[in-house]
Amino acid sequence: MSEEQLIDLWDIFANFVPKAQKEDAALGFIRWCEDNGVEEDVIYELGNADPYLEEAVKDLLGEETESYKPDSEYEDDGDEWSEYQDDEDEDWK
Repeated sequence: MSEEQLIDLWDIFANFVPKAQKEDAALGFIRWCEDNGVEEDVIYELGNADPYLEEAVKDLLGEETESYKPDSEYEDDGDEWSEYQDDEDEDWK
């Protein structure tokens, strides 16, 4: 199920949940997503769609952390080299 479909599903049934119970409903929805294999990044995106879902995601998964991405100056520059090169001239005896 896509992120958009999950948000639509939440919107449909959240309209019928009394405001006093939306926190519990959001926790149940996020737990259901986890139990059914929804990827973590999608769950965090669900949290961005609704304040109740946001709180539920924070309670269950914590704050979203950014994954490590190297600075652009350190990205692969396309050079193909190996630290371990075979030098036929070297004798390893």
